[in-house]
Amino acid sequence: MTQECGLPLPASQSQAGEMMDDRERLELLESALQDAVKDRTQSEAEARNARRGRERRRNPAFAWATVLVGGALLAYLWTARPAWVFVTAEAPTMTAEEEESTLRFALYLERNRIDAFRQREGRLPASLDEAGPVEAGVDYLREGNSFALEGRRGALQLRLSAAMDSDSFLGNAIQTPNANR
Repeated sequence: MTQECGLPLPASQSQAGEMMDDRERLELLESALQDAVKDRTQSEAEARNARRGRERRRNPAFAWATVLVGGALLAYLWTARPAWVFVTAEAPTMTAEEEESTLRFALYLERNRIDAFRQREGRLPASLDEAGPVEAGVDYLREGNSFALEGRRGALQLRLSAAMDSDSFLGNAIQTPNANR
């Protein structure tokens, strides 16, 4: 029988209550020591492995490398916007009626910018850029004290002069592009 700590009972008793000789006691003591050394070696190895695992998790160089690689990947995705990540839907094509409405509205906006510039500065602008943002497909033609705006979208061409009423020119162009959407 052994005590709770795993060491053999004193030499005076054995499992059957008989006297143990020195040789049996030495064998029991030797096996107990071997078990204790084996247990200690295993626990030290486990502690060493656990420390290595913690060291790997705490390694700042690995953490910084991961952050840098991740940041570089995000920067690439943000700036390049590759098609394999960002699927872009194609813009729906406009009908002829929508094209005309869009062009009429662009000419109307440019006319209002020119009129606002004339009221503010007392003169016509030298170019559309001087009056404000320029709508795509619109050209400015200065004719003395007057002007005309020409707009082109594909085969469609419209003209709005200073003598024309811009509200009548616009018509229902504001409502048409949104009617089908």
